[in-house]
Amino acid sequence: MEKNHIYRLAKKSIKSDCPACGHKKKLSRFVKVATGEVLPEIYGRCDRQNDCGYFFGPYQKGPDGQSYYDLDEGANRVPKDWIKGAGALKRKGKSESEARSWLEGQAATPEQVERVCQIIFPANALPARTTQRFFSIPDDIFQKSLSPSAYKYNVFAQLLEKQFGSSKALLLLSRFNVGTSARWPGATVFWYIDPAGRKRGGQIKLFAEDWHTAKYTNRDGHRRAMVDWTHSALRRRLQQAGDELPEWLADYCQYADCSPCLFGLTQLHDAPRDATIAIVESPKTAIVCAAFFPELVWMAVGAKSYLKPERLEAVRGRRIVLYPDADAYHDILKEGKRIKGWLTLAEELQRAGIDVEVSDFLEKTATPEQKRDGFDLADLLLKEPPTVSQFAEQLANPGITLRPDETDIERLPPLVADEPSPADWDNPSPPGAVPMISAKSFHEWQQQHRHFSTLGASSLTQ
Repeated sequence: MEKNHIYRLAKKSIKSDCPACGHKKKLSRFVKVATGEVLPEIYGRCDRQNDCGYFFGPYQKGPDGQSYYDLDEGANRVPKDWIKGAGALKRKGKSESEARSWLEGQAATPEQVERVCQIIFPANALPARTTQRFFSIPDDIFQKSLSPSAYKYNVFAQLLEKQFGSSKALLLLSRFNVGTSARWPGATVFWYIDPAGRKRGGQIKLFAEDWHTAKYTNRDGHRRAMVDWTHSALRRRLQQAGDELPEWLADYCQYADCSPCLFGLTQLHDAPRDATIAIVESPKTAIVCAAFFPELVWMAVGAKSYLKPERLEAVRGRRIVLYPDADAYHDILKEGKRIKGWLTLAEELQRAGIDVEVSDFLEKTATPEQKRDGFDLADLLLKEPPTVSQFAEQLANPGITLRPDETDIERLPPLVADEPSPADWDNPSPPGAVPMISAKSFHEWQQQHRHFSTLGASSLTQ
């Protein structure tokens, strides 16, 4: 019998608890074809492929470099009774050390004891990649939020329509999978969707008429932004109704990173490979900028602190340009703590092998007041729409390297020549003219008139 026909997943499902995510009866088990014998419980595939993804097959090698096939059919075969006996001890609540003592009593070698315990007590036996878990929002919740009829109650959708017209607004809402939430009347959902199409998180925001996040006053009298997440809003609603949380939501609330990827990744399905990826901080800014400059693929990182290599993996290898908020270019000291700016974070991305550029657009354009208020690119474009064309050339060719601070450059004072040049020096040379001064005599002239040489050199730094 060929090797790849010795084992298979049971045709009639045999289920046990998944060793990675712990969910009951979610692991489909492998069996030996010839005998129908069920393999130990670490060998199988979790049914929760989107959220867990666990798979460990009988031909995959463990940390000791051996597979179950090696143990079963190869030169390092271990008696099956030892595996069954150790498994029985585990089911009776016995510890790994007790199982090891029992195996030693069966005359097992140290290597055989280790191999059996890796199978029966697999806490440290599995490759790290097999335990990776993914948490996502169910597709039906995502789809319900996208109802076009709800956009008339969605403040952000209405702002887009007022600014850009109905057709363009709907195009933008569709392009970025923007939804509507019942968390607050008029609230918006910005969905974070990974390259596999999984809805990893939904950020809820309520906007005011000035395009900024609305605020409320809490019980302590503090002003708070009206921002939430889909899973939190759903959990609150179920708890207020006295309903039990569904299994996926309980897991999501406990383990999930609700924005582990860039906002706007679904655009990569249609974008040309050589299209520039333009990354801003907030989803709102990405959508507004896409309205003005659709030739760039606009995405949002969600927060400056999220500007890390793992969140940019999906766009690695593409041209990436970062567009910081006006107050976020440079590192700052706050309460004695250094907070990294986008320039420092960009250097860290470069060291991680992600080629990024940082635009100096807002650094050059924003006023001191706008920098103080943390203006972003969308704020500037929406504030001065008649002058947007003035910005188009720079944005169409982004990635300008930031220049050093002008105040750090020591400049020479302008020098005034102590003797005027002859008036005829400005006249054009006649046809066939030859140099009137040799290189040697010109050098001698320079030595005698140092102020001209100094003026010429200093002019290069002006």
